[in-house]
Amino acid sequence: MTLSTPPRKFQLKKSCALTVLALWSLYSSSSFAASFVIDKDNPWEGGNNAYMIKSENDVLSGNSLTLDGNGYDWTNNPIKFIRLISINKSTDRELVEAGEISHNIVNISNTSSRKDPLGGIQGIYVTPLKDTQVIGNKITLSNVKSNSVKGIQLYYINQTTHATLGPLPGIGSENISVCGNQITFEDVNTTDASGTTGLSISYGSGDVYSNEIKVTGGVHSGGIIGISAQNLYQQSQGVVHQEGSLNVHDNNVDVQNAEFRKLAAVSISNPPYEEAKNNVLTLSGKNIFNPIISSDNSYIFGVYASTSYTDRESPYANISSSIVNISGTLVINKTTTGWSKASIGAARSFTGRVSDNELTFNHLDLDIADGMTVSVYGGYSSLQSGYGMQGAAGEAANNSVKMIGVNEDWSNGVKVTFFGGYSELSNSIGNSVTLSESNIRQQGTPGSAPMLIGGYSLTNSESNSVSLQENSHISGNIVGSISQKGGQLSSTVTISDSSVEGDISLFETGTWNDRGYTTNVPSNETFGQDSTLGITGANSVLSKANLFVTKTAGIKTSNNLLKIDGWQGEVGSLGTVMDDGTAVGFDRLAISGVAWKDGAVLIKSLADPSQGQYTVFSKGAIDDTSLVFTSAPTLEENEQVTILQADNGITYMDSASTVKQKNVKASAGTATEFDGTVNFEDNQITYSVEKVERAQQTTVLGDSRIAAAAFVNQSNDLLAHVFSTFMHDQKYGLATFASAEGNRSQYDLDSSLKINGWNFMAGLRYKDRLSVGDWTSAIFFENGEGNYRTWNEHLGYRFKTNGELTYNGAGIASRLMSDSGLYAEGSLHLGQLKIDMNNALLDTAGNNWDFDSRSMYYGAHLGLGWLVPVTSTLDFDISGKYFYARTTSDTFRVNDEKYRFSNIDSHRLQLEGKLNYTEENVTLYTGLGVEYEFDGQSSMKAASTPKFVSDINGFTAIADLGVRIYPSANSPWLFQANIRGWEGERDGVSGTATIEYQF
Repeated sequence: MTLSTPPRKFQLKKSCALTVLALWSLYSSSSFAASFVIDKDNPWEGGNNAYMIKSENDVLSGNSLTLDGNGYDWTNNPIKFIRLISINKSTDRELVEAGEISHNIVNISNTSSRKDPLGGIQGIYVTPLKDTQVIGNKITLSNVKSNSVKGIQLYYINQTTHATLGPLPGIGSENISVCGNQITFEDVNTTDASGTTGLSISYGSGDVYSNEIKVTGGVHSGGIIGISAQNLYQQSQGVVHQEGSLNVHDNNVDVQNAEFRKLAAVSISNPPYEEAKNNVLTLSGKNIFNPIISSDNSYIFGVYASTSYTDRESPYANISSSIVNISGTLVINKTTTGWSKASIGAARSFTGRVSDNELTFNHLDLDIADGMTVSVYGGYSSLQSGYGMQGAAGEAANNSVKMIGVNEDWSNGVKVTFFGGYSELSNSIGNSVTLSESNIRQQGTPGSAPMLIGGYSLTNSESNSVSLQENSHISGNIVGSISQKGGQLSSTVTISDSSVEGDISLFETGTWNDRGYTTNVPSNETFGQDSTLGITGANSVLSKANLFVTKTAGIKTSNNLLKIDGWQGEVGSLGTVMDDGTAVGFDRLAISGVAWKDGAVLIKSLADPSQGQYTVFSKGAIDDTSLVFTSAPTLEENEQVTILQADNGITYMDSASTVKQKNVKASAGTATEFDGTVNFEDNQITYSVEKVERAQQTTVLGDSRIAAAAFVNQSNDLLAHVFSTFMHDQKYGLATFASAEGNRSQYDLDSSLKINGWNFMAGLRYKDRLSVGDWTSAIFFENGEGNYRTWNEHLGYRFKTNGELTYNGAGIASRLMSDSGLYAEGSLHLGQLKIDMNNALLDTAGNNWDFDSRSMYYGAHLGLGWLVPVTSTLDFDISGKYFYARTTSDTFRVNDEKYRFSNIDSHRLQLEGKLNYTEENVTLYTGLGVEYEFDGQSSMKAASTPKFVSDINGFTAIADLGVRIYPSANSPWLFQANIRGWEGERDGVSGTATIEYQF
């Protein structure tokens, strides 16, 4: 059947899932094109081959085949080969243009009772296709025994020689899309080398994606290949007739309780290549792995890319983002052939780049036979012997091996080596090996081959890592990065709440091959630098671990860090001395995560030089960033800790230096910094405290308290503004009022706090006529909200701090004004002040802490003034006012550090003069004034540091400009607005608006 040309590849890729669902819906609502049933009641009578559809002119979609061999008469009906669709154009050498082969169903079961295995099963078999979709087919084989099985096979036509035409090229498939097929093998047993294959594509170009292959049970003597794909390259007499590649991606292969000699979710070969990506292999249950004969028959890989033996240059087989998850039990046998090697990994490419591939052993029981050697890879790029391509380079980048809950004892002679990334041709960059909740023991001694390797390369091996975490343990050696020839080397090795018995190196040079591992002096100029060995967590045990930058001579090392966080204890040895007497150790030391304790020993080395073990240290390793403690709440001068103790002596890298001591700053928690002296002695290195200081980052806390108190004081200024309105109010009786002030202020403090905020006031006023003059009283509610932003800095990190201020309170006020213009006034108010500051402090662990404070405030003011008439439209108001306010004390904690804040008392005197000009019911006014703060101090005691005092005492000049509109016969409203500027101890500007409604 010929259908219309399918969409282009990128359209097919996007639409596969929708197409499968739509067509299955169509086929489920109608009868299949052809249904074939073979069982004991309806036996096949067509000879040995059960080929149901043999012509592309038949309908190739929606067909089904059911064969149930239970009770079948195999003697009289000896079926050997079974296919639902079998189209073979090899004789006439034509491409099949079927358009679509879709949604066919094959169910074959219960053939294992047959005396001899079936010759072969292919659910769908087609010689080369062109412009065709193979989509949404379901192949299920169960309880089947056959020489080989292939769910779907797209075969090629062999190269041949014609009697008159001469040599004819082979033919493969062009522009095909193999998508959304589901292939299930249950208890399938295969006996020959071709084994069990879900999808087999021999020489093709196009897309292979979103296929699901599941294998459960069975013995697969030839191995299991989920998808076997050969890229298209056909030539004859030196002329290329067909060329293209298969894009193999997003396929899933699931294997459970099976036995096999090799396994790959995807096996691709034959250049030219496209990248194989996002393919997944999952193993669960109990699987049995029988490596046999050679490396080509003894592997488990998510994607396995090989090449062909040609002498032409071709693109590399690049593999990315493959995922392999293995759980349950994996048995690895040593077979009768004596073959004793096996490989397991996420991806392996001959000559290509492998990147971002991930292998996970998740609570896996690895039952490995004695004497086996197993190599485990996140990503492996290797050179295939005999491949003639020149200048081939395959990098291993960002691949990973993860072990979660793996507990194994391989001290019986089993040798397992874990590589995050491995490149025989090029660089190894950013690969990792991680152990969590795992315990692995392997026979070996210090100096033997490493067991955990972040990355191995021919040349540069950089930014690779090994990490042990969550109570993991290994008995074996660790190397972050290894290079065969040398180059640029760097790595990170982290031991977190875990233990090691063996050597730990940041980088080495050495050669890995079939004979094992040997160290060697680099043949290239080699630099090992910018690397970190980290020890974290109080539960880490390293008394039997030897910590090295490197053990290899000939590597130029620099800027390598021993980083200790939350740990103190013993190490087996630290650094090494080369044969030529050169001492090699860490260039920098950083200790954090432990509390200061007078007399404590932070690191103790058990090294014995008579046993070839050393304690190597650089005097330059300790600087002002080296000692950072979690807290020191009671620190005093002359206290001391021992940084490093080595009873058998310390070998200093800079032995020629005559320096015996050096001054170094240290810090603790969020609050404490201190100066001290490091003393370099023969058997120990100590640090003694000389001066305790407050961390500069705490300044913002003290300043925020005084700034907040000053912000509350602005409520008094707002009250004074409101009362100036009442003074010009001519109507007696009751009135309501409300006032709002927006302001932006900065105070003369150590930190650069700038407060933007609003102050509000609302209440009732009552005015009455007494014999001595006018008496005005008021009750009010007050509220203020402000925010500020500033930058803070600690331990070399700069971070933004945001804060919010809020106060809520209430008060009363009163004024008596004589007919001569003299007046006196006063007020009382109280409330609560809240300070909420985000990212106020940074602790030594890199955590940001918020600051929250709650305090009561109360205050009062007294004022005297004289309103002097100048003309009928002009008068002058001169006044002096005293303001008092108190903000109560508070405390704040960061872990065991206590911050104590004192009461804040404010005593302000304000002198001001205003000139008022009035026409009808409108007054314009301007004024100048000065304010002096006599106190305004806030003290803070942080941990054991000296007291910090911040204050806002001093002069501030004030300028005022405003307008006032009085009630009229038509309106009971009074309105006043002004702008006020501040310069001096307080810099800023404010704008105020007040309204009053007179009853």
